[in-house]
Amino acid sequence: MITLQDIKDARERISKWAHTTPVFSSQTLNMVSNNSVFLKAENLQKSGSFKFRGAMNFLLSLNDEDLKHGAVTGSSGNHGQALACAGKILDTQVTVVVPQDVSAAKLSAIKGYGARIERCG
Repeated sequence: MITLQDIKDARERISKWAHTTPVFSSQTLNMVSNNSVFLKAENLQKSGSFKFRGAMNFLLSLNDEDLKHGAVTGSSGNHGQALACAGKILDTQVTVVVPQDVSAAKLSAIKGYGARIERCG
């Protein structure tokens, strides 16, 4: 079970690397929903999504020996980009297993962060 302390620890762990992204409000959405709606602009996070936070937290949670061996993930998009970005920042090798039909844009972004690519059926 994840505790509030786990969340606080993760926030502290990644604070040096993650952007503090803005929160917006929308009068239109507030009116339509008859509520107060807030939008967290995680598209402005490194690698383009909130997934950078989890990927960086994961890598920072590894001990030095494990980090030296790198990390592997399966993803056709944002998580692969996030882990590749975190790996580049921490100078550890990341391998992303992608499906054969991964979009060219996602593949290019993952490669752009220096990850090793493995394709699977």
